[in-house]
Amino acid sequence: MEGQRFEEYTRQERKLATKKQIAFYFVILTEAHGHEQFNHYESPKKLHDELFAPIFLNYYDENGKEKIKSLGDLNEQEMWDLTERMIAYLASEHQIIISDKKDYYIK
Repeated sequence: MEGQRFEEYTRQERKLATKKQIAFYFVILTEAHGHEQFNHYESPKKLHDELFAPIFLNYYDENGKEKIKSLGDLNEQEMWDLTERMIAYLASEHQIIISDKKDYYIK
């Protein structure tokens, strides 16, 4: 091995969003869906698919094509960021106040 070159790679483990985080996100969707501004969507899932995912989970791939991330692709931090942005959006744009996540015993 003498004289051979080695490259060291480190990989940071990416913890995917937890079930509790995803459950809290759907609590947010369900609460929003219960309000007049959003109750015309068939279900909270449709509200996610048709409105919130395109707003909050869109990105452009290497070819410049717009795509939407799946909730299953988000890591823990990305999921917390998403829920915080959703709560802020609903409060500022629609005057819908979502209770703090502690109220749902989700951490």
